[in-house]
Amino acid sequence: MEDLGILMIRVWSRVRKGATIGATIGAVTTIGVALLYEHTAPHDPLSIAPLVLTLTVTPGLVTLGVFGWKTPLFSTVDDSMSVTTVSLIVLINSLLCFLAGALIASFVNGNGGRSAKK
Repeated sequence: MEDLGILMIRVWSRVRKGATIGATIGAVTTIGVALLYEHTAPHDPLSIAPLVLTLTVTPGLVTLGVFGWKTPLFSTVDDSMSVTTVSLIVLINSLLCFLAGALIASFVNGNGGRSAKK
């Protein structure tokens, strides 16, 4: 029989909870901003939507650029967002928020980013 302890959230460490919450927030925020931007088009030049999209998408685009991927955010055919690029950005933002959540939870836990010695 397998150990079902991993399914019980109450027994998770703070670091695992922080990482899970961070990854969830990263994915939901990125998907939500992309959908809101796509469904509220066209935008005024001074609208807040392009600014929020830029702030949300920039970490993913920079990370893709570091690895040499030159993917356009918008499709050239119908000026809509590229599904591949948005999917990669959601994955990258989830991973970055996962790491940030685990690191913050580790500091809150009191071990300053180091693993606990038993």
